[in-house]
Amino acid sequence: MAIFSRRTLQRWLWEALTKGMERADAQAIAEILNRDDHQSLDREWELACFAALSQIGTVVYERGIEGSHAKVDLRLRVMDGSEAYVEVTTVSDAGYDAANPIDQLDAAIVREAAKAGVPPKHISLNVPSTEERYSAFSAGERITLPLPRGNELERVVRTRIVPFLQECASSPGESRSARVKEDGVDFVVDYDPGQRYHSRSHLSYKVARGIRNNPIWNSLNREAKQLRRAEIDGVAGILLCDAGCELLQNQRHVDKVCLELLRNRTSVSFVSIVTIGRQYELDQVRLRPSIRTIRNDGASHPVSEIVTTGLAAAFATLPPAIRMPSDSYGNLRLERGLLWDSLVPGWRFQGNAYKVSARAVLMVLAGKMSQDQFLKLHRLDDRPENRGLPWPLVGHYQAGYTIADMSVERCEHEDDDWLVFRFTEQPDPALSPIRLPD
Repeated sequence: MAIFSRRTLQRWLWEALTKGMERADAQAIAEILNRDDHQSLDREWELACFAALSQIGTVVYERGIEGSHAKVDLRLRVMDGSEAYVEVTTVSDAGYDAANPIDQLDAAIVREAAKAGVPPKHISLNVPSTEERYSAFSAGERITLPLPRGNELERVVRTRIVPFLQECASSPGESRSARVKEDGVDFVVDYDPGQRYHSRSHLSYKVARGIRNNPIWNSLNREAKQLRRAEIDGVAGILLCDAGCELLQNQRHVDKVCLELLRNRTSVSFVSIVTIGRQYELDQVRLRPSIRTIRNDGASHPVSEIVTTGLAAAFATLPPAIRMPSDSYGNLRLERGLLWDSLVPGWRFQGNAYKVSARAVLMVLAGKMSQDQFLKLHRLDDRPENRGLPWPLVGHYQAGYTIADMSVERCEHEDDDWLVFRFTEQPDPALSPIRLPD
């Protein structure tokens, strides 16, 4: 799912059309964004980079280079006439995760637990760490967890896990454990009725494995080859954008990878790492884009200070994101629901004003959600863990207050708005006893 709100993406796309992007290119981007797959994160960052760079100069999108059959993603011309050719690329943990389907196995176990009537919070998944695996982990070697894959995963869950969960359901007060150990497969599922939260444990399979054997190097090296083939007579750089890569959190290792890439490549003038970070602003946390540039002083065309300073200023103009790239990458595997990226389950009450998700109310009025579903989503139903939570509308109704005004509080960088109800200052005789003035 998107890193930035879909409202933001559409605004950027429409603005790009006014800044020279061809309609066919914009249409292709829109179609990919609407697919919500891994490629959509690539196009999202490409669009974000176009929006950012267009704040400091003129940007041309995916055009050929004179005297070459190659294309570059963006060509930037800043105020003083300086130019830079830019390749935009993303990096994620997709390769690591494809080789280690722990998420798919965990999701299948949780799904079957719910079907069997076993609370998933009582279930834990553990992949044992043998001495051999731990030695490989310590040496920074590639880690492949002993998990079932593809059709084998479904078979193992059906034949080994489902019967175990049925036993748990038949004796909910007893702790149980099931170890699945077959050819190339070794994991343990535990049931503990006293456990409060679902958990899983395993060796990290996303450890850095040398300077040239990791997803960051692979992404940068691919784009560096593209720039070399283009034979650009000018400044050329790479914007490396975070699409859910854990290794990007290790700044020291990232710098080593970038410097190694630039060491013998005169065709690449700079590499910029674009990430999303948490910033505390007043009483809330904002997810802000940031950029860090590593210059190649040995490049045929070194990048100027004007361009690097401009890049920092450009990305500072971008609006806040709605989620971290790692969350966006992980959520690509989930089914997009009607309330995805809404303000649910949030609601606020202050004074005589009550705020609730406008999209949630629309769904109730459109018959897509029942009142019971609405209350459950907002943790206001009669489940034991929710008892005692205030539900202001009930109290106001019982006291005789009625709605005096309704308005929409727009959330520019979110994919939802607040619907604001304001109540009468005094009880309304339409719902309360007739009384004399105070």
